[in-house]
Amino acid sequence: MTDITYRVEGDYLIPNLVLDDEADDSPEEMIGRYGLMRENFLREHRHGTYTSMLLMGKLMAHLREIVYQ
Repeated sequence: MTDITYRVEGDYLIPNLVLDDEADDSPEEMIGRYGLMRENFLREHRHGTYTSMLLMGKLMAHLREIVYQ
């Protein structure tokens, strides 16, 4: 497990959090029509799966993989 470092802001300790490089979405990587449809399905009918993938940073990669076959 990674140790969390903190910085002092007034009387508070604020954690220094950094996103993974994989979670960085560039604008040139767009989600297609079927990726958007999959996102809507997960959000409406599989809320737990949607939330889990979103929090782990795997949702956007999953949606980019979906193409019409």
